This record gives sequence, structure tokens and C-alpha cells, in this order.
Amino acid sequence: MLATLHTASATEPARPEGIPYGLSPEEVLHQRQRFGKNVLAPATRHRFWAIVRGIATEPMFMLLVVTAGIYLLIGSYSEAYVLLAATALVAGISLYQEARSDRALLALQQLAQPLARVRRAGQDVALPAADLVVDDILLVAEGEQVGADGVLLEAHDLEADESFLTGESLSVSKAADGEQQLFAGSSVVGGTGVVRVTAVGSHTRLGHIGGLISQVKTPPTPLQQQVSSFVRRMAMVGGGLLWSCGPITGGSRGVWPTACYMG
Repeated sequence: MLATLHTASATEPARPEGIPYGLSPEEVLHQRQRFGKNVLAPATRHRFWAIVRGIATEPMFMLLVVTAGIYLLIGSYSEAYVLLAATALVAGISLYQEARSDRALLALQQLAQPLARVRRAGQDVALPAADLVVDDILLVAEGEQVGADGVLLEAHDLEADESFLTGESLSVSKAADGEQQLFAGSSVVGGTGVVRVTAVGSHTRLGHIGGLISQVKTPPTPLQQQVSSFVRRMAMVGGGLLWSCGPITGGSRGVWPTACYMG
């Protein structure tokens, strides 16, 4: 009997009193399938088409395409093809640079991803914050960044910097009263704590803020506004001269498209 008890106690992993046992591997998999990974919804998932749409709606790009169309209309196919090729080349370079910048930014975000200390199946493990799941037991200490939203189970002189949420420069004291929480993106500036994760990814407070920011449309820069205004004015002046002088100079001779082009 004593031997049996001794064997059983030897096989059980030791755990500090008061800290929950943590999730098993099967429970972790189930929670990840249910709530997803602890990553914010990528803002660049439709970025490629947004870049293409932005390039295609640039006034200068549209002016060049219209000019190429006029060349085709009057039969100057070589000039039209050269202009279209040059326009496509410039647009391709712009698209490549934007995509390269997005990839570099994503790589930096992954490189800067913080590690999280959690208790799973009675063992303390360190893993990327993206692997956190709901109901994980998260261990936090001074100098660490909180990887997910959660309710405090234990707090020992715990203070957190939540300036990104509240705008307050002073740290906030935390107590394990069953209601107070730590939020993803905040930093622990003092003490230690134990947190049960309640929200991950885009369901966190930080995720909600990111969702609101992604809905904000960036206005054009002053330079872009000036260029757009200049192109529109030049197009209006050129179009007016084109269609007013064309019929006068050559419309009566049956070469109206060429006459319009030559002005």
C-alpha cells in the first residue's frame, strides 16, 4: 500500500500550491480550434488588391492609359504599345516595392513577438504569445509584456502599464479580486501575477482597437492632392483644345481622329 502511494506521488508532476494545474495538450488543441490562434487579424490580407486599386486610380496613371488609347484610336500602335509598356513597368515597380515593405514589416512583427510563460499540465513552459489559448494559466512578472487578456487569479504587488488603453502615463495597481484583468499589449512594471486567459487574438481589447484603426481611411497627402489637381486641370485643358481644334483643322478632310490628335 505504501509502495503504491509512493509510486503514484512520484509520477505526478509537482506544482506550487495555489497555481492551477493548467490545460492538457488535448485541451489546448480544442481551445485553439474553438477560438483560433492568438494573433491579430492581419491588416494586409487585402493589401495587394488595395495597392493595385490605388495605382490604377492615380490620375497620372489614368492619363497615360487614356493617352495610349488615343494613340490606338489614330492608328499609332507602336507609340501606344511603348507607352503602355512603360506604364505597366512603373506600376509593377510600385507594386513590388509596396509588397516588399509589407513583407519586411510582417517579418519584424514576428521577430519582435514576445514570449509567454504558462502552466500546462503542471509544468511551466515558455512559448510564443501566438500559441496562447483561452483558459491558459499565464504567469507574468516585472519587465514582461502581457500576451492576452485575462482575469487575475493571483497578484503580488502587481503594477501594469496600460497607457495604450487609457492614455495615463502612470502604472495601474492590480489586485486579484476576481474582477480585475490584465490586457494584451500592456507591460508589467512591478510585482508578479497569475492570469487565466479569457480572450485571444482579435477578441482582446488590443484586437478591438486594431479593428477600429483598420477602418480609418488614410487621406491623400498634400503632394498627391496637388498632383491630382494638376493632372485634372491639364487633362481638361488638353481635352478642350483637342476636341475644339480637331474638327476645325481636319474634320472636313475625313481625318478627324488624326486632326484631333494633332490639334
